[in-house]
Amino acid sequence: MTQKTRKIKFILITFFMFYVVNSFGQYHTGFIVNNYGDTLKCDIFLPNYLNGQINYSTLTKRVTTKTKSGIIQYKPTDIIIAEIQLANNEKLRFASIPEDKKHFFQENEIGKLSYFTLHISSSGFAAPILRKNGKLTYLNVVNKKKRVENLIADYPELCNDWISDKYDFTELRKVVKLYNEHFEERK
Repeated sequence: MTQKTRKIKFILITFFMFYVVNSFGQYHTGFIVNNYGDTLKCDIFLPNYLNGQINYSTLTKRVTTKTKSGIIQYKPTDIIIAEIQLANNEKLRFASIPEDKKHFFQENEIGKLSYFTLHISSSGFAAPILRKNGKLTYLNVVNKKKRVENLIADYPELCNDWISDKYDFTELRKVVKLYNEHFEERK
């Protein structure tokens, strides 16, 4: 086999593997909410890796739906929400937000302080992001503890617990939930 033939074979195998890895997945029942506020039931494609793990990074860029009209791909500028119903009664919810119309963000907690995850790459890296007063705070950078402290400072008891390490980053969702519940009760 010549050097040129080996290169061509390598390129073809690489292309084929890339295609297989990126085209594996299933459609799940769900719905989207378009920019006009209309809720449309559809099946949403949930991409998987060959090992069965969900490829969240693909959902960060686009949502592919299947309806009676055919297959449609949506970008974050096209729809507000995509919710996918999984087999175990779990729901995945991705949203486009006004501060960043380039990505869909996975919703974790929504309220006065909202907690999202941005799945950045197919390697599984995910950036936790908090949103308050229309401003995004990325927590995948330095001083993330201080960043959270600044966002929850208007709830002194929780802020003190955070500072004293009663909660750590594995409990960020719980902290955001406690924060939102506190302000819901005060309404």
